[in-house]
Amino acid sequence: MAPTPHRMTGVALITGAASGIGRATAHTFVSEGCTRLIICDVNASGLKVVAEELKNLDADVQTCLVIANVAVEEDVNRMIEEGVKAFGAIHYAVNNAGVSSKPRVRTDQLEVKSFDDVMAVNLRGVWLCERAELRQMLKQEKTLTMRTGAPAQRGAIVNISSIFGKISHSNVGGYAAAKTGVLGISRTDAVAYGKDGIRVNSASFITGEELVVDGGSIIASH
Repeated sequence: MAPTPHRMTGVALITGAASGIGRATAHTFVSEGCTRLIICDVNASGLKVVAEELKNLDADVQTCLVIANVAVEEDVNRMIEEGVKAFGAIHYAVNNAGVSSKPRVRTDQLEVKSFDDVMAVNLRGVWLCERAELRQMLKQEKTLTMRTGAPAQRGAIVNISSIFGKISHSNVGGYAAAKTGVLGISRTDAVAYGKDGIRVNSASFITGEELVVDGGSIIASH
């Protein structure tokens, strides 16, 4: 007998949800049965559009929209607080928010600010989000069933890396460094929190979807 398809009945949190991979992830969650989503981005108008799209996919969908800068600790903590206030828990988290490497130049031509801007969002931001999510998940009981017959867990986290965290390229030094760091964080915490019933994984993509290019508004307060 084929296994019964698992429906995602928990609460999902997705950063960078207003476009690209984050938006597609939100759509996928809803298609898999998730009806309570915390969607976060710096793009307020984009979030509203995505929220409407999700509602059109499933009339039962409820969304909590959070405008937040993942590179700022206070914003990340507020994101968690608002999400938990809305839905009581966080079971699935996808840390996707990121900026692209601009300008794309070799290391000897790269300015410190350009390097720092990418690291602030793509590495520090992922770490801040994951830390806050772990703190929340550790408070939760093991009620989340991932698949039929599997032990119940507290939650699952996916950190979005990139193919540039794994392969060589001549002019994405800061971006590659950040995405390689995401892989390291994910491996470390997969080992550290598995015993607590929290899964941590990473996913690496190469995509034609643009990340946020003008990161000024994202890192302005950092």
